[in-house]
Amino acid sequence: MHHTEEADRGENTDQQELCVSDRTAHVSKYPFIEEFSDLIHSLSTQELEDLLTPNQIRLAKSFWEAENYGGSVDKAKKRLEDIYGPMWFKETSFRDHFSVIRDYYISFLLIDHKRQWDEKAKKEKLATLNQENNPS
Repeated sequence: MHHTEEADRGENTDQQELCVSDRTAHVSKYPFIEEFSDLIHSLSTQELEDLLTPNQIRLAKSFWEAENYGGSVDKAKKRLEDIYGPMWFKETSFRDHFSVIRDYYISFLLIDHKRQWDEKAKKEKLATLNQENNPS
């Protein structure tokens, strides 16, 4: 057997930076993310839809349909019968195989919230660089 050493190419720092469990990094990078998440989770599906742009609604519905049998409950039940047999409801839950569109609306709102904070940070960084390069 050959002994090999793993090269440390700085991947650990990249992984830590992107790690979902690193709450302090996410909270500082995306202020109010927890409060925003709590707020949108308390809204009805119609209220969530009112917050989305028409393009966001179409995209969320496309993702939802792609992952949920075209949005058809009948197709989903047929597929469960194919997998588990006619008594599928004794083996599994419909909810485990068919998501509500509300979850997709929430995801899109959270993504947009983060995008807005990323844009703000980018503008602030550019303004700082411009000040450093063009002292008055």
